[in-house]
Amino acid sequence: MNKIHINIVLIADRVNNHDDATITSKTLEMVEDEYFNDIYNTLSSLTTKKIYHYINPKIFLENIHKHKNDIVLSIWSGVSSRNRKALIPSICEAYNIKYVGADTYTQIICQDKEMSKQICKKYGIKTANYQLIKDKDNLNLLNFLKYPIVIKPNFEGGSIGISQKNLVYNFNDAEKMTLFLLETFNQPILAEEFIDGEEISILIIGKKQKIDMIEATVLYDTTNTLNLTKILYDFELKKNTTIISEKIITNELNKEILVNAINLFNSLDKVDIMRIDGRLHNNDFYCIELSPDAYLGKDTTFALAYQHNSKTYSDMLFTLLNNSIESD
Repeated sequence: MNKIHINIVLIADRVNNHDDATITSKTLEMVEDEYFNDIYNTLSSLTTKKIYHYINPKIFLENIHKHKNDIVLSIWSGVSSRNRKALIPSICEAYNIKYVGADTYTQIICQDKEMSKQICKKYGIKTANYQLIKDKDNLNLLNFLKYPIVIKPNFEGGSIGISQKNLVYNFNDAEKMTLFLLETFNQPILAEEFIDGEEISILIIGKKQKIDMIEATVLYDTTNTLNLTKILYDFELKKNTTIISEKIITNELNKEILVNAINLFNSLDKVDIMRIDGRLHNNDFYCIELSPDAYLGKDTTFALAYQHNSKTYSDMLFTLLNNSIESD
């Protein structure tokens, strides 16, 4: 097994599980026990040195003098701040500490769903028509969209604030959901036209101008009881892994879609790992969101993609660590 020879700092906030999650839950990106154990144990096997765990950036900062020559991997989420995903890379760059994952700029771009759409368009990746609702005085903007539409918080990930109720078919329901989310999350709300199509993820691991892996997956229902093209992939479906699964479809996609994804990845400079989620409609890919903070458990789609290439979960984590160690 490949190994690195420096300490690893793992930053992760934890919850036992998300079994009781609701549409108002703000902790859906926090790390469940099974996920933490998977990544902690595998990282421990990949270094000849030590692994340290801190539950938040504050405690990491209090101990940062110990880690000037170590490497940081953060799966910390935090809550209720549009800047939260940028904290760890900012700290690492300020102290010249190597870290896995996207830099501050990329984290901020991808945390902002509206801004992500602008970046996608620049690199030939389509997005649904949308409006950004900043407060209740902007509700008239909902009239400029073709229904059905999806209503979601602009600065959240992990399906926070998204259930099947967020897919609405008329102005009255859109208005009610928008007001509910404005009050619950206290941030701008993105309203976008619903794209009828298969749920696709484009998975990329690598460094700028050096792609280690790119694959695409599609969601499917193992029971053939759900029409996934007509519903949202919300937090409840994400929990139901006995019904929802994924398979590799890279060779079935138009190659231009993959080229555009690579060009976007390279444009953001330090990313290391990214999942580009979207929908395939009439052979066109429409991006829903960019996730440089993708889930990294053993059952992640990235592990599936590595397995497809005759590699292991350990190989995947080693690649991420090694790329960051070797980077300038």
